[in-house]
Amino acid sequence: MIKFYLAGCISYYIENNHLEKASNWRSDLSNTFITFNPCTQIQKTMLFENNDKGIVYQNICYLKQCNVIVVNLDDLNKSPGTIFELNYCLLNNKPVVAFGDDILYYKSPHIKESITIKLNNLNDVIKYLKTMYYY
Repeated sequence: MIKFYLAGCISYYIENNHLEKASNWRSDLSNTFITFNPCTQIQKTMLFENNDKGIVYQNICYLKQCNVIVVNLDDLNKSPGTIFELNYCLLNNKPVVAFGDDILYYKSPHIKESITIKLNNLNDVIKYLKTMYYY
């Protein structure tokens, strides 16, 4: 069974009262595929104070369990956690399917080379995942 990790900016959107930018696309994918959606974990992790290390290791735990990572590149430059996740995927040979846009994609070879394929939008991502990872 294929499981998808949904990476992308969250904290910046929470801080600026736009959680829907982090959660709507993840909900769409979670309704279609088996996923790890970090937005659903936010309330759980907030129960623990000073839980930075715990969050990083939670990310690693779920990245290990997932087969493919889907990343929304929007506001990537404001999301160091997503950059960490992309680097993890590169170093662990995990395919990364991306959509959205951010200046870092064009300026950083480290970001660009950590992405397996960049598609135009979420609909294209869904079609790609159904074609490439479902049999």
